[in-house]
Order: sequence, then C-alpha cells, then structure tokens
Amino acid sequence: MSETRSKCLAALVLLSGCLAPILLIWHGWGAYLPGIPRSDFEFYFYPQRVFLSRWLSQGVFPWWNPHLFCGYPTVEIQQTALFYPFNTLSLMLFPPTEGLLIVLSLHVILAQILTFLGLQKACQLSPLAAASGSTVYILGAVFSHRFMSGHLTVIFAMSWIPFAICMLIAYLSDRKPASFVATAVATGIVILAGAPQYVFYLFWSQFAVALTARGSWKIKAAALAGVWVVAAAISAPQWLPTLFYLGFGARSIGATGLTPTEASRAVWMLEYLLRSPLGDGITTQHLQTRGVWDTAGYTGTITALLAIGSLIGTLKRYGGATPGARAAVAVLCVALYHGMGGWLPGFGFFREPLKAMCLVNLATAILAGCALDELFRPSQNLPIVSSRRYVLTGALLTLVGLGIAACCLAAPREVAHWLLRISETQRGSHAAVQALAEEANSSPQVIIMPLLQAAANLSALSVAFVVLFALRRRSVFLVSVVLSILLVADPLSAHWRAIQSNTPRTTSGWPKDLRTKIGQVVIQNNSNSRFTIPTPMTNGSQLIPGMYEPYGYDPMMPRLAGSRTIVPAPGQSPDEIRKAKFRALAASHSIEEDPSLQPETIPQSLHTYSLSAVSTASVMAHLTPVVLPADDSHEFGPLPGNRDFVSDDTCDLIPNGLMGKNETTFTKITASSVHQLDAETPNTLNFDIDSDGPNLLVVHSSYLPGWYYSVNGGPTALPACINGWMIGIPVKSGEQQVTLKYRPVGIAPSIVTSLIALLGCTTALFISRRRETH
Repeated sequence: MSETRSKCLAALVLLSGCLAPILLIWHGWGAYLPGIPRSDFEFYFYPQRVFLSRWLSQGVFPWWNPHLFCGYPTVEIQQTALFYPFNTLSLMLFPPTEGLLIVLSLHVILAQILTFLGLQKACQLSPLAAASGSTVYILGAVFSHRFMSGHLTVIFAMSWIPFAICMLIAYLSDRKPASFVATAVATGIVILAGAPQYVFYLFWSQFAVALTARGSWKIKAAALAGVWVVAAAISAPQWLPTLFYLGFGARSIGATGLTPTEASRAVWMLEYLLRSPLGDGITTQHLQTRGVWDTAGYTGTITALLAIGSLIGTLKRYGGATPGARAAVAVLCVALYHGMGGWLPGFGFFREPLKAMCLVNLATAILAGCALDELFRPSQNLPIVSSRRYVLTGALLTLVGLGIAACCLAAPREVAHWLLRISETQRGSHAAVQALAEEANSSPQVIIMPLLQAAANLSALSVAFVVLFALRRRSVFLVSVVLSILLVADPLSAHWRAIQSNTPRTTSGWPKDLRTKIGQVVIQNNSNSRFTIPTPMTNGSQLIPGMYEPYGYDPMMPRLAGSRTIVPAPGQSPDEIRKAKFRALAASHSIEEDPSLQPETIPQSLHTYSLSAVSTASVMAHLTPVVLPADDSHEFGPLPGNRDFVSDDTCDLIPNGLMGKNETTFTKITASSVHQLDAETPNTLNFDIDSDGPNLLVVHSSYLPGWYYSVNGGPTALPACINGWMIGIPVKSGEQQVTLKYRPVGIAPSIVTSLIALLGCTTALFISRRRETH
C-alpha cells in the first residue's frame, strides 16, 4: 500500500473516530446533559460545575465550597480539577452545560490526537497504524463508559495517560530533551486532572516501561525520577494542599480498596472479549454488581485479534521486539496484576482495582497498532507466513464463539445460573438486577440473549478477520480499508449509546415550584440557609446560590461528615433530639421527598417534595461561654463524646491557651447576639457579634487547616478545631466584627513552584531547538 493511500486512510479513521463521538455528545445541541439519567454527571459533576462556574466566571477562585458537608475544600478533594487548565478555562468562559459539552468534545479530540502522536513518536508506527490504535482506544468500553457513568476527571486523565507513557518510551530511546519535557508535562497534567487512582496507574506503568527498556538501569532510574520531580513541581498546586487534607478526608481512614472476587475477575475477562455479554447498562440491564463501567473493557473483536497476534509475536522475539511492543507488554502486566487484586503502594486507598482495565485497553491499542504496522506498512512486502499467528488466533476465537453459542442453545438454564453466579447477584444487587435474576429462573433467555448475541458477534467478526487475511496478498489496500472500517465500526456500534448525551435538561434539577420556595427562604435568611436534603438530590444545593446543606456526596468528603449526630441528653423526646440536631447543624429548613415515588423511574424535576421550617437557626455560628453547667450541654460531633456546647468537664476540647491565661476562671455569662453578614466570595465568613464578656464564637462550619481569622481588621490568627469538626474563635467583650477566610495551605508557594517548572520546561525546549537548528 502506498504512503499516500495510507495517510488518506489514516485521516479518515481519525476523522470518523473524532466526529462520531462529538456528534453523540452534542445530541440535542445542548438540550441534554451527558451520561444516562442518575449518572455522576447529573448528580455530582454538573451541580459542582454550576457552583464553580458561578465564581470562576467572575474571576474568583472558590477555594471553599460552603454548599456541602457544612463546608469543604475544593482544591484538596481533587475532583474539581480546579488547576486542570482545560477544565478551568471552560468554567470561566462558558455556561455550565455548554462548557461541559465543550470540554468533553475537546477531550475526545485530545485523547485521539495525543495517542496518535505518541504512537507515531514512540512506536514509529505508520499513520494508519497509529490512527487505528488511537481510535480504538477512545471508542473502547473503558473510555466511552466514563461518559455513560459521568466520570469527568477519569476522562481527563485517560486522555493524557497514553501520551505520557509513549513519550517516556520515546525519551528512553532518543534521549532528546523535547521527549523528556513532553513526558514530564503530560505526567503533571494527569496529576492535575483530578483522578488520583489513575495517577498511580500511570506511575506503575511508566515504572514497568522503564524497567523493561534497553539501557543502563541508572540512566532509566534517573529519567523516571526526573520526570516525576518535574511533574510534581508542575502539579504542586494540586497535591501540596491535598497533603494537609489527608488527615481530615474520608479516604484517610485506611485502605478502602475492594479486592476483586473470582467471579468479578471472570466477568472482567469475559467483558473484554465479548460485546456486552451481561447487558450494556442502557438498553439492557447489566447484571454485575460492580456496574458495567468497572468491568467492561471491549475494544472490538478485530482489535483484540490484532493485539493477541501482535502479543504472541512480541513474546516470541521479545529481545528483538520494537520498544513500543515491549512497553505494551509491560503495561499489560501491570494492568493484569492489579486487576487480579495484586497490591502495589498507592493502590490500597481506592475502591476498584478492576478499573485497571484502562491499561489493558491502552496495551491493546498499542499492540493492535503494532500489528497493523507490521502487516500493512507502505511498500513493505512481508511473506504470508507473518500472518499465520493472526489467522490461527481468528480461527480459535471463532471456535470459542461457536462453543459459547452452542452451550447457550443446548443448556440455557445451566448457562443462566452460571451467569447469575459470576454476576454476584446475591451480594446486595440493585433492585432491578434482583428482579431480572428472579425472572431468569423461569425464563433463562432474558439473560441468555445478550451472551448469545455477543458470541455470534465474536464468531462472525473472527471469520471475517480470517477471510481478510486470506485475501491479503491479492489486495493489500482493499483489505486494509475493510479492516479499518471494522476496527472503527465495531466498538462504535457497541458503545455509541454510552457516549451519547441522554439526560434531558428539563428533567434534571429541582422542580420549578420548589426552587421558588427555596429562593424565598434564602432571601429571608440573608443567604445563610442550610437545608437537609433527600438523598436523590444530594449536592443539589450547589444549583441555587445561598442554599447550603450539612451533608452531600463525595468520596473525598471530610472524614465522618455523615456521622455528625447528637448524643441525646437524658429525658429528651425524639422531637427535641431532632430539633437539637438541626440547631447544631445550623439547618433551618428540611426538604423531604414523597416516599411513594420511585427515584429510579421518575425524572428528578417531577418528584414531589415538601419544605418545612425545622429550627430557628439562621446564622451559622453562636456565642457560648467557656464554662457551662453540665446539665446545659448537648453532645454533638462526628463521634459520641464530642460536644457542641463545651461544659466544665470537657474543657480539654479547647486547645490550651486558646482563651488566654485566665480561661479556667471564666464563669457563666450571657452572650448577646451573632449576626452573619453576606460574604463577597465563598472563601469568607463575616460575623457581627455583641458579647457581654469573654466568649467562644462557635462557627458551624467544617474546620480545616487553611482557615484564619481576624477581629475588627486586626492581625490574623488561626482558629481551633472544637467538637471534632467545628471552628472555634475566642472573642472579648463588646461589639466586634469577625472575619474568617479560607485559603488552601501552601497554595501560593505551590503556584510559584509550578510556574517556575513550566518556565524551566519552556526554556529547555527553546535551548534544545536552537542547538538542533545550529
């Protein structure tokens, strides 16, 4: 095949691989949110984007989010990706919905182009081979299912990981400064992308690539260390503040990884080879307890056949294999080791080792590209024997598909029971899965059909693959065209529904009448209103300015934020306990949902809610004497034993010296008033107080290193953490204005460090280019 034909065909593959997903993302042209209903886009990332865009569009960086968990940090939880440049720009320049569609479309293009350039540079692939590898990567199940589930930051990270790995391969081969800089910058951007689990995937993949590359181990170790030092400097604004948050975050309580069971491992491998054998999660209910986005890894049968054939060839001549093929084997080994439950430093803090399937898909894309390069490189006339392993692989998978289909037809009930067993439907599955499992006992075909269709698809494409290779010598160009069509069409037809925006904007968010009532309460309470919110609308407070909630949803939430409950005093009635809890959480109103409606089947905007006042709390702080009689106290905090009101037997909760030298001589006094003022930014809390004596200002907001305060514009000081999670500030007698401000710890020096690192990278590139030209 001529080089011109190869380039034209590569351009068509790239164009179709980009254009089709982008059109699917813009389905309805802004009338739809990405993902399926009830995805993380609808309930997590979109409300978060509304809040972030509200302030970034005004030029204010919202370091603190007051809407959830009685306040929590934005940078430190990482998933805001506040320093990821493409995300930040989209938040600044576009409305939330359009900005989300734009940034997703951009990352379809970025993922494909960066992977294409990386494969060409590192693996020395032809344009067609590199274009095919990059296209099947973005159309594969792992990348496309992140659109369905709404995992925004994973899309960000997965767009850059192939480039970061490929450029390291290139640098270990050519030792050029440009390759080093590209590797370090791409690695730093992955850290900024807000998906920490994938940072560890990247590190261990690069470690394996360096370990298996040719050359001195000292040079390879120095290269890898240098890449990560520069990447750490570039991404310092993200990870440095996070270090100070770890002791307060939910993920800091220990290893939370879920070791995959034998059944889930079987599903992992089955869904790599077959096309939605347990349902696609959209048109058919997915059986696996973990969810289709955690287990599916289908990149296309033709892609898998090319990759398996290339893998066999690479293993046979490992010492003489290309650097790209050897690196793909190294990445594949890391993925299989972790996906099977193997432990490596950094993996224990994340829930799903099976998400390492992203690395399997990447290795598959690289190996498939290497296979196409070997078979169809322009002007290369390879003997037919080079195709033998591909033909044998195709024949074997044809028999596998026919065997599975035969079992489905001959023993449907036994196969159905096997599917239910590996799907782990007895382990607390979703109600819809349980209903499907019960139906399968009487009608096995309801869960047999997806497997039967997947087996037929496997056999048909494997036969086509074998036929194409039999015709390869007669028309290299025709065979390469048909293979390219199948490479793109198979995964696209399998996953297009996952990429398509499927959630109408009109069905999402608060019902219009309730939104009006909430707005009236916010105005009445001077934008200082906390509401308790039903679980289906958790995080919905971010959609309305001035509306806050004491709880929320975020895996990086403050530690034990959902356990802030009171320990009732003796003799308190249930109603008194409920009211005391609302007061301690500074919640004035409660929103409750009609339990007769099913959140899973009815659009959110059509749910029926009731709004009621539950306490007189309209200010998120109160004054309390240092010493109170024990019978006036109420225990409150993330664990029993922490108290909202400090009594004489719990003075140890106040850090020594907080109240001054005479703290033990204070007696009970009456605090006059606390008035909360409007804040110009979410990073600030302002209070006007009138105190009759030395008091403690208890602010019902989550304590975190980074808060500092001043009284009447005086010098700043650090508040104390009291009652396990609140902010405590000592105040004197008289009228005073207390200002609390939040700024992530180390944010200023980390930004300077990042800018210096970027400047250094730019300078190194400039110098190296000048030397090359001279």
